[in-house]
Amino acid sequence: MVNTKELSSIELSSLTTIGMGIYVLISVILAIIAFIALMVIGGSSAITTGLMLIPMIIFGAILYSIIHFFGRGYLYNVLVTRLNAIDFDIEEGEITRINPISTSLVIGVISLICFIIVYTLAYLVVPGFASSVLQTLMASGQMNLALIVYNFLVLMLSPQFFIACILLSFVLTFIFVCLQIYVYNYISPKVGGIIVDFKDEGKYTSLKYVDPKSAAIIVSICSLVVEVIVSIAMLAINHTAVLYALYNIISGFVITFVLVFLIAYFYNYLAPKMGQLKLELE
Repeated sequence: MVNTKELSSIELSSLTTIGMGIYVLISVILAIIAFIALMVIGGSSAITTGLMLIPMIIFGAILYSIIHFFGRGYLYNVLVTRLNAIDFDIEEGEITRINPISTSLVIGVISLICFIIVYTLAYLVVPGFASSVLQTLMASGQMNLALIVYNFLVLMLSPQFFIACILLSFVLTFIFVCLQIYVYNYISPKVGGIIVDFKDEGKYTSLKYVDPKSAAIIVSICSLVVEVIVSIAMLAINHTAVLYALYNIISGFVITFVLVFLIAYFYNYLAPKMGQLKLELE
């Protein structure tokens, strides 16, 4: 039996907690990879730098995840009262269809708001920092590098750049998310949708389990389609970038598969310990 569910709200503390836990585990893996890479490149002389880099990456992941998950969850809860909520069909624990328009619209607006906030902060901070860098470069005689910094500053502060970025932050997000969801809805009957286990707990529904394999397969295929489209557009501009386009397609698919698999796997591992994600589904 197919049930249509509407995501009315997200419980922010559960989202932030479990999201932070997942990001920390992923950051540990990335920190270890970065440490090994530094050791290979720099040898024993890079040990101190590598050891300093590990806690910096982990702390940065904690700080970013708190802002990212709480902020986006809060924006969703606010916007869903004014826009259509995300809705999806679920049959025997398998998500078979996701509404492309409502999902793309909400995610696009959230991306737009986040960009405006980040740009505003950068607008206040970057000019002063860039001015100091510019003076230092000019005093040391590095005029070419100073010219690059100056041109970047002029571009960033121009109204045309701001308007273009606003349009792109919403339009590109809307198009790519919508496209991936259409692909999801088309291929889910063939390869299978994401398998989840929900449990009703009064007002909220807890996400007990996410199948890593099913999530990784279908999400990476959806991402692959977007990578192919972007690569074709890139080849239309530069016909000689065939190898680069193939590299983007293959690496994008592999990275997405591994990342989604790890996120789902880590969620299943952390949820019993840190608390499951709680959603208000109607």
